[in-house]
Amino acid sequence: RWIIRQTRELTIQSKRMIFALHRFRPLEKNEKLLKDGEIAATKLYQIVQNIYGLLEDEEDYWRMLPKISFGLQEFIEAVSFLHYIKTKDIIKCSEIESRINTPHDMIKTGENKEDVLDTNQMEVESKTKLAWKFRVTLEDYLLGIADTTGELMRLATTCAGAGDQKSPMEILKLVRELYSILLPVTMRPRDWGKKLEVMLASLKKIERLCYKLHIQGKEYPPHLLKKILSSTSNNEYGDV
Repeated sequence: RWIIRQTRELTIQSKRMIFALHRFRPLEKNEKLLKDGEIAATKLYQIVQNIYGLLEDEEDYWRMLPKISFGLQEFIEAVSFLHYIKTKDIIKCSEIESRINTPHDMIKTGENKEDVLDTNQMEVESKTKLAWKFRVTLEDYLLGIADTTGELMRLATTCAGAGDQKSPMEILKLVRELYSILLPVTMRPRDWGKKLEVMLASLKKIERLCYKLHIQGKEYPPHLLKKILSSTSNNEYGDV
């Protein structure tokens, strides 16, 4: 029962982190947002580590996986979105696994007490030297990455509305590559086909956005183009 509670908390906190990251402001440094994002990501990793510590062994992991997969996918979506904002690239599955298997992951850079993680807050009995390593399945990783493309579509819209014409083109290139890689993949999860459909819809919206940037960018001066895109982006591109 405690594992289920932790999984629900993981899902909730992952959604909150994604929502907060959409406050990203193109053409600005966003130092506080990135700092807060790292703190939030560390909290997510700690929740996953708590789930890891509560599992008896690898057999118990596979038995509980159907009940924790959804939370793991939301978690992967959140940390992948942050990783893209920081690096303009997609986080590797091995990077996620490595950090999960590093005990007592903690950030000490917070200026306020609530920014510094309390290692006792959600601490489970010490199991830092378990005989098995936590694994992120390929299915959970790819489903989480597929969901990330929806966040990238929204980010592209935000960038265009703020007058940043370069970032949407970069996002378009990445999402095209991801879709071409994931399209031939066949997986057991029933919602994989639906995920690909949503991913394609996001890709088409980014393509229309970039087309509009390219065509109208030649017709209007930058300040007027920014106003046009800012006023139309929410209605035209923000409903995925």
